[in-house]
Amino acid sequence: MNTTSSPWTILCICLLTAAFDGFDNESLAFVATSLVHDWGLHVSALGVVFTIGLAGLIVGSLVIAPFADRFGRKQLMVLAALWVASATFATSLANTIPHLAAIRFLTGIGLGALIPLVVTVSHEAAPLGLRSTFVTVIMAGFPAGSAVGAMITAWTLPRYGWAVLYVGMSVAGLIIALAGALGLPRDARASSGPRLSAPPILPLLRGSNAALTPLLWLLFITALIVAYLLASWLPSLLQREGFSAAQAVMAKGYFSMGGIVGAIALSFFIARYGEIVLVLSYSCAAAGIFAFAFVGGSETLLFGLNMAVGFLVYGGYACANALAAALYSLETRATGVGWAQGIGRVGAFGAPALVGIALQHDWTNFAIFVLMTVTTLVGVAIAISILLLKRDIAIGSASKA
Repeated sequence: MNTTSSPWTILCICLLTAAFDGFDNESLAFVATSLVHDWGLHVSALGVVFTIGLAGLIVGSLVIAPFADRFGRKQLMVLAALWVASATFATSLANTIPHLAAIRFLTGIGLGALIPLVVTVSHEAAPLGLRSTFVTVIMAGFPAGSAVGAMITAWTLPRYGWAVLYVGMSVAGLIIALAGALGLPRDARASSGPRLSAPPILPLLRGSNAALTPLLWLLFITALIVAYLLASWLPSLLQREGFSAAQAVMAKGYFSMGGIVGAIALSFFIARYGEIVLVLSYSCAAAGIFAFAFVGGSETLLFGLNMAVGFLVYGGYACANALAAALYSLETRATGVGWAQGIGRVGAFGAPALVGIALQHDWTNFAIFVLMTVTTLVGVAIAISILLLKRDIAIGSASKA
């Protein structure tokens, strides 16, 4: 990328885009009760909408994001922001479940494209020693946007209703698109360089990438399985342990807060100590998840453990995105990051439903937390394999030179 703009300007634009993405992606959960009340439905009717929205995210990551390697990062990022702004405005006009599902699928396509794009743009704009730092800071924008969005929704919803909230979000999307158009550097790919007949997916599986890419996909699958399981089921599992609904919801808040802090804090550690921070983060996360089975009735321990696990799980996922951006060349980076995120979502798609089935069969919390712990440890093993393989490839390349 032609970085004629200040790296810090680009970082701010990407961070705002990530926050907007995080807010919009979680917005339906924030307004669900109000929306179904207005329509006279049960909240379970929104299940299909959530599922279809996730499918849109997958399509955006796998299909749309790779075109940034063909037409340019800035061009696609601005178009994706405009797409999301338009679809978000259309959400305010929805009046049936099928209508809403179709719109949120289209919204998800734009959001799914934006996520790998902000990772790619921030990585390429950063000074050499701060590339992983920039990416992990950007990843903090997603949970931060969700947290701020929850507060905005809490204030807006009782005063103006859910439709007005989506109109305001669409205006925010237009501002993000304008900021990208004015502040992001022009990508040389837009006017010169070879034009590929299709997004460059096959190079992800050639040469040294032939082994690294499948391992990276497995890493993202395990990381997102753990993240989805904790996000979906942690409050319910804590209530099974005897905590009140209010305590469980508050614990989930500490979990999200820990994720924001973790992504930012680990950005400094990964800059100093390198990608081994990813291995250490998920190793400690496995211990923390296992400890949920022994939290007892202590509210202080509950909140502290939730914040620590959120710190490690979300921080580790931020490091995984930094690793993905570093693995690929300029020509394939957007494709590589997009496919890692998309394949990760595909692999983790049904994980929350499996815990539901386990609960129907009276699995204990201990058994469920052990399952999450083992999944996290598998991710640790995969991360170690990636780092060792990267080292061997680097040594091989140096010996040939």
